Amino acid sequence: MQHSNITIDNLLNNDSFIAWVVSNGEQHSEYWNGLTESLPEDTAQTLEKAASIIKKVKASFSEPNEGHITSDFIQQQYIKLLESSHTNIPSPKTRTIRIQPILKYAAIFILLLSVSGIYYFSNKTNGTFKNHLVSSPFNTNDILIETPDHEFFVIDDQTKNNWLADNGIFVSVDKEKIKFVASDGAKESYHGPYKVYTPIGKRYHVVLTDGTNIELNSNSILTFDLSKQPNNRSVALEGEAFFDVAHNEHAPFTVQSSDLKVKVLGTEFNISNYPENGYTSATLIDGSVEVSSPANKSIVIKPGTQAKLYKGQNHIDVREVDVQEVVAWTSGRMIFNDEKFVDLIPRLNRWYGVNFVLSSDELNNVRFTGTLKKENDLTHFLQMLKYTEGINYEISDNEVKLFINQ
Repeated sequence: MQHSNITIDNLLNNDSFIAWVVSNGEQHSEYWNGLTESLPEDTAQTLEKAASIIKKVKASFSEPNEGHITSDFIQQQYIKLLESSHTNIPSPKTRTIRIQPILKYAAIFILLLSVSGIYYFSNKTNGTFKNHLVSSPFNTNDILIETPDHEFFVIDDQTKNNWLADNGIFVSVDKEKIKFVASDGAKESYHGPYKVYTPIGKRYHVVLTDGTNIELNSNSILTFDLSKQPNNRSVALEGEAFFDVAHNEHAPFTVQSSDLKVKVLGTEFNISNYPENGYTSATLIDGSVEVSSPANKSIVIKPGTQAKLYKGQNHIDVREVDVQEVVAWTSGRMIFNDEKFVDLIPRLNRWYGVNFVLSSDELNNVRFTGTLKKENDLTHFLQMLKYTEGINYEISDNEVKLFINQ
C-alpha cells in the first residue's frame, strides 16, 4: 500500500489490516510489520488511529469471533459505538405551538463521511467520494451539497452514505438530512465553506456540529463552515429556513440573510429573503433574537413578532404575526389568510415547481384563505380554485395560466 493511500477509511476497509490488528500482529505480520517500520510520523499516527478503532470494536464483544471481524463488521459496530458516545448532543425540541411537530428526526446516525479524496465507508462498494461528485451543469431538480473545492454531491431518494471528513468531523447524509458531529480528535477549523442547495419543491434538514437544527425550504441556499470551533457559529442564508439553535451563552449564533443580520444565543426562528419578496424577514418563535441593518441599527424582538427589512433601506419594521402561518411550511403546509392572490404567486411557484401566470388584472384582487398540503398535487389545488373561486386553468409544459370565464 502506498503511503498516500494510508487513510483511516482505507485501513478500515482492508481485511488484511483488520486481521493483523485483531490477531495482535500474528496474521499478515511480514507485510504490515515491514510497512510500519518505513512510515513517516504523521502516516504512522493515522495507522495507529485505525488500529485503535478496530481494538475498540473488538473490546466491545466479550467473545469476538476473529474470523467474523471483517471490514463490514468493523464499520457497522464502530457506528454503533459512535452513536452511544455522542448522546450528549442536543436533540431537536418538540414544538410548543399548535401545529404538528416540525423536527421528526429521532434517530441519530453518527456515520463516517470523507471529503477531498479520502475513501468513504460503504457496505456495498469501496469507491471514492469523487465518484459521487458531479461538475456543472447539474440537475437543478436535485438537492446538492457543494464542497469547499466547489464540487457537488447529488442527494436523491437512494442517497445514504457515510463519511469521515479530513478534519475529523463525522457526517451522515441521506435523502432527508445531513448531520455533522465533531469527534474528540476533530481539528478546530476547515479550509472552506459548505453549501446546501434545495431546488423548487423540495426541503432539506441540516444538523450542525453544535447541535443546531436547520430546516431549509425550497429554492434556498445555506452556507456554513465545517468547523469544531465553539465560537464560530455563523451561517449565511438565501431563501428561507427554520432554525432551532442549540443554546450557548458564550457563543452567539449569527445568520446573515441579505442585508439583515440575526444574532441569537439559543432559540427558534424563521428567516426568509427570497429575492422576489423585496425584503428579508425574521420571525421569532421562542427565545430572543437581535436583528440589525447594514447601518448597524439593531433591535431585539420577542416571540410572536416579525422583523422585516426592505431591500435598500435601513429601517426595520416589527409587527406581530401568526407564527403558525409563517412556519407551516416546515410541516408540509402552506396557510393563507385573506391574502391577495397575486401576492401568493411566488410562494405557489416554489411550492409546486411551476410558473403561474394571471391572465387578467381582475385576478390580482382575488383574495384567498385556506391551507395547502404538500401531499396534495397541483391538480388538486387547481380543481379547488375552479370550484370554490371560479378560476379556470390551462397547463402548458411548466406554465399554468389562470383565468376567469366571462
